[in-house]
Amino acid sequence: MKRVRALVEEGECPINELYQQEANVAEAKLALVEARRSLELSRVDLVQTLHFDPLAAIDFAIPPADALVPVDTSATFAALVETAILARADLAAETERLAASGEGGTQAKSNQWPTLSLSGSFSSRYSEATDDDFFSQLDDRQSAGVGLSLSFPLFDRMQTRNIEQRAEINLENAGIAMDQLSQDIALQVRRAVLDRDAARESLSAATTRTTAALESLNYTNERYLAGSSTLFEVTMARAVLVAAESGEVNARYRLLWQSHLVDYYVGTLEPETELAR
Repeated sequence: MKRVRALVEEGECPINELYQQEANVAEAKLALVEARRSLELSRVDLVQTLHFDPLAAIDFAIPPADALVPVDTSATFAALVETAILARADLAAETERLAASGEGGTQAKSNQWPTLSLSGSFSSRYSEATDDDFFSQLDDRQSAGVGLSLSFPLFDRMQTRNIEQRAEINLENAGIAMDQLSQDIALQVRRAVLDRDAARESLSAATTRTTAALESLNYTNERYLAGSSTLFEVTMARAVLVAAESGEVNARYRLLWQSHLVDYYVGTLEPETELAR
């Protein structure tokens, strides 16, 4: 603004370029207000999602864009899937359910076999009809017994067979769920890896775009100071640079987000993990 005003006062630029620059500044201030409003609304959404106290003063730490370093991407897809198979809590729970279903089938089949039961008893009595003391009566009137019982399941209205069939169905369903979950985990990891690789390529392209836009703006400024370019061209070059820088910041955060998504789907993301590494 000051440079344009000086050029107008020196008569090197028409007054309309000053007015145009003032309009551009006002538009930039309006965009800043809208950006700050969007930031506050995002904070509100985050408080709602995390179920925080809306009256509490919460400071969400935002890592600077230039401090975001992409994580290590040397692990292969096969290695990530193997790690996910070992680390995913939901798969471990499904494995336990499958094992429990197998035990249920074994227990159902055990109902076909004869059952041998062992029982025992011990007792004593006391009566006021005799003159013997309490402890003497307990010693004299002790009785004990041991019994064995053997039962054969000859006919139980097909209950054992029905239990076995239900156990087999549960075991089969648990196996299907296990296979489905294993496939879902592999596909989730695959998608996360593809999105992370795409984000890394997008960041590279965005960085190149920012460098080119900066060089273009510097060149346009030099031409404008030399009188061979217009303020409109400078404004457009500056707008292209702002868009390029904004795209680069978005690409950096997207790469960081996708990298953490890989850790999440693999099952190695810890709750205390910092956003920026």
